[in-house]
Amino acid sequence: MLTTKNRPVNSSKFEYTADTSLVSYVPKKGKNVILMSTLHRDGRICGQEHQKPEIIMDYNATKGGVDNMDKLVTAYSCKRRSLRLCHLDGTEPRVEQREAPEETPLSRGTGKSTGETSNPE
Repeated sequence: MLTTKNRPVNSSKFEYTADTSLVSYVPKKGKNVILMSTLHRDGRICGQEHQKPEIIMDYNATKGGVDNMDKLVTAYSCKRRSLRLCHLDGTEPRVEQREAPEETPLSRGTGKSTGETSNPE
């Protein structure tokens, strides 16, 4: 299947398993195109002069979507980018971290937190 030495140009060989088809196509002398498909179950050949298998014709018809996806993946990285603030002079701003004040539960009905004393003025 891999050797092309004694195979004529535009010839195809097919191999089948229960759920896959494998085709070996010789487009030029010394070249070999091998494709595997789970969609195609028979070895139909296109009726044009190049006698390409249907598996290869379907691949060629739909490969534009794969090429476009590859182009987009290389152009738009999926790495997460961090946004950092910086001053105009290129230094990073100083960020102070403070502890949040302790929250105390409100006492029932008074609206004041427990532990608070009222200071009348």
